Amino acid sequence: MLRLFKWFYPGMKMKRWLLLFSVGVILTSFGAALAFNYEYLSRAEEEIFRLVYLTVGSYNYMVTMIIGVVIVLIGFTLMMIATRSIIRSIIAVLIPDRSETLVDLVYRERKLGRGPAVTVIGGGHGLSKKCFRSRYRCR
Repeated sequence: MLRLFKWFYPGMKMKRWLLLFSVGVILTSFGAALAFNYEYLSRAEEEIFRLVYLTVGSYNYMVTMIIGVVIVLIGFTLMMIATRSIIRSIIAVLIPDRSETLVDLVYRERKLGRGPAVTVIGGGHGLSKKCFRSRYRCR
C-alpha cells in the first residue's frame, strides 16, 4: 500500500497527468450522463436549458445531447493526452539517453531473454532435460 503512494512523491512528474486523467474521466461521465438525459444532473441540465433558452428563445433537447457529446469528446481528449504523457514520462526514465529504441528494448527482453533457440535432431532418454539445462547455462 505504501508503494502506491510513491507515485505521488515530489519530482515524479506523474501527479499532474493523473489529475488530468481524473478530470477527463469526470468530464466523460458528466457528458455521457448529460447526453443520455440522466436524472442526477438535473441542476446542470437546468442551467444548460436556461442558457439555451436565453440564447435561442426556445427549449431544445437536442442541444443538451450535443453539449453532452462535446463534453465527452473533451474528456476523451484529456484522457488520451494524460495517458500519452504518463507513458512518455515512464519511458524517459527507462531509456534516459535515447540510444536504444523502445522496440529494440522490448525485443531484447522478450525474445532474446528466453535464451538461445536449440534444435535437436534425434532423441532419447533424458534429452529434454539436457536441452533444458543447457538453455539456462547459456545465460
